[in-house]
Amino acid sequence: MSPARFDRWGRTTLARFGVAAALALGAGCQSPPGNPYDPAVRLEALLESWRETRSNGWSCEESAPHDSPIIDCERIRDELEQMAYDFPRNVPVLFANAVVAFEYRRYGRCQMFLDGLFEVQPAHADAAVLRSRIAVREGNMRFARRLLEEQIELTPDHAGLREARAAVFYLTGDLEEADRELRAALRLGAPEARIAYHRGLVAEADDRVREAGHYYARAVELDPEDQRAAGRLRGITVGLELEPPDDWR
Repeated sequence: MSPARFDRWGRTTLARFGVAAALALGAGCQSPPGNPYDPAVRLEALLESWRETRSNGWSCEESAPHDSPIIDCERIRDELEQMAYDFPRNVPVLFANAVVAFEYRRYGRCQMFLDGLFEVQPAHADAAVLRSRIAVREGNMRFARRLLEEQIELTPDHAGLREARAAVFYLTGDLEEADRELRAALRLGAPEARIAYHRGLVAEADDRVREAGHYYARAVELDPEDQRAAGRLRGITVGLELEPPDDWR
């Protein structure tokens, strides 16, 4: 597996997907207010603080801007972990802990929380995406592929699982299958801009450079802030000696 190829793909979909899923958990954990001991109420309060770091454009792994509110990230993490001990079979609590551990690069603890989650709920697509991310980091592509295939059997209409499996195919050089999975993910509702970028990576790896350029251009058209697609489009444009559009100079 090429480290450069891992960086180009691995730092995009899989990591963000897991974080986004966990940060959305609070919306599904609503309980009547007034009971601070209810795990759903406690989890929502902690995730609300965690979401605030995201809405301000930074994470707990980064330094906050001077004008941002002070958020005690260590306290949030510690309280989330305490909840996992208090409620060891609560799936939203376990998944939130897994995502936070992943963001802190504590991959062993992340895996521990995910293993506990799968014991309670074997079919959990978002957790499988995150667990596959750890396996990819470790170079265990066989495990990642097997896990994703099992989860797709259980939840065949989950776009994130298809994107994650596309990543595994891409990283192992099975480019035709990677593109097939990306097309399936798009049909299942994955963001078109992200799929276009990843299809560009697949096409570029397959030496279909002009086709890759079309995908990158489409990604930028859909998301003008996507600097990854913009950078690769500029590189392809220079390599093919094509005149770049005015807004790329």
